[in-house]
Amino acid sequence: MKMDIDLKGAREIDAALKEMAKSTAVRTARQAMRNSLSPVEAAAKALAPVGPTGNLRDSVTISHKLTPSQAAGAPRDGKDVQHMYVGASAPHAHLVEFGTGPRFHKSGKYVGEMPPNPWMRPAWDDNRDEVLNRLRADLWAAIQGFLDRKARREANAARRAAKAKG
Repeated sequence: MKMDIDLKGAREIDAALKEMAKSTAVRTARQAMRNSLSPVEAAAKALAPVGPTGNLRDSVTISHKLTPSQAAGAPRDGKDVQHMYVGASAPHAHLVEFGTGPRFHKSGKYVGEMPPNPWMRPAWDDNRDEVLNRLRADLWAAIQGFLDRKARREANAARRAAKAKG
């Protein structure tokens, strides 16, 4: 499921991240997103139906890597956009979440149906506000730390230059 989020102050965050080296900005954004999405991951693991193997619950992770289906829908407009996903990698996760209609073999044999058992969407719905608040706070804290380090480096460089001159 794809969901866009409107984050207030995004222009300011974007401008501050562009002052960083690209690798630093990417690492900063990913760390902040991973930290802010951890309540959703914990809630999804708690709500996931647990079968005999527990593989559905254990497959819930936070990742920035695109699955083939996600890559097909990802924007290719050349912008520096960071993505982070919380979801289950178990191949049957979507069947549990959304259910199935009646299923039949080619021979006509009825093999059942599965009612929907949503667990990912409630995990997101219950934690959405916390995710956005944590993301905002983590990004600004990381950006402020970067700006403080940059100011110290510039002050040290100016002090060294003045000492070398005089």
